[in-house]
Amino acid sequence: MKSLLDRFVDWLCNESAEAPFTADVRVNSIFGVLRGAEHIYRVKSPKILVAFGNGTGGVVLEGEDDVTGLWHRKSFVYTEKDGLIDHIVETSSIMRSPSDSTLIRSPVTDPDYLESAFGFKPYSSEAPPGMSLEEAKALVLADIGHRMVYLFDGEELPYDQRGVLVSERLFYIPYFWIGCAGYLVERPTSKVICLGSGIAVETQIWALLRGIRSGHNDIEILDVHDMVELEGLLREVMGNYRFRTEVKPRIGTLPCLVEQVYLYRVCERLRRAEINNWYRFRIVNPNDDLALE
Repeated sequence: MKSLLDRFVDWLCNESAEAPFTADVRVNSIFGVLRGAEHIYRVKSPKILVAFGNGTGGVVLEGEDDVTGLWHRKSFVYTEKDGLIDHIVETSSIMRSPSDSTLIRSPVTDPDYLESAFGFKPYSSEAPPGMSLEEAKALVLADIGHRMVYLFDGEELPYDQRGVLVSERLFYIPYFWIGCAGYLVERPTSKVICLGSGIAVETQIWALLRGIRSGHNDIEILDVHDMVELEGLLREVMGNYRFRTEVKPRIGTLPCLVEQVYLYRVCERLRRAEINNWYRFRIVNPNDDLALE
């Protein structure tokens, strides 16, 4: 049987899917506190950005309003009772419709993929030696500045740690709200990284382990099999003028170092390039412990 999270995602994306809610599910929205699944607002052809949780969970998506045509980003944070969703907090904001069709949108945060790709496993007493979960949570608490709880109509719900994942190097702690898809804690260094909600969690972990950071990066192009894709990426992150004057004359001679470009917002395109072998690259980040060797 599918998990509650998967059933909720199915329902958000497919009008014929079975509704995974209690009969009088409580919905907190801009219209106040309502009861019944008919008050949960769905968008046309939703793109799931982030989806994770177990007991307490959440989904962030984007899609078009069927009536107005406006593009919305929506967040649903929910709690579970007897295998069904019994409470949802729904928030929404209007955004510019996306123009880049090359983005990778993972339908859910897949623990099996995180294990196979990055060595993550569900946290248990058999976790790898080193930093404990309580130590990692204390670091996240210090970063966010308040207790890890969710508020529903004045009620406090404790953070449900069943969604925590751990690897030899990292904790993934899915404590989230609008704009935040959880936290990574690097176990050897105690470094805390907040993950944004606009890029799939898997892609953000991939990017961080490749050395891509939220500020400026230096990228070295090692090999090119699709020059159109590479030029498109570089023009996007540095503009046509700088690409034409600084990089275009050098790109035919490899390796080619491109300095001081903002790559985090295009990390989905870089991940797709790696998957499809459009070009090979490495991120030059001296003294950065988190990047892969």
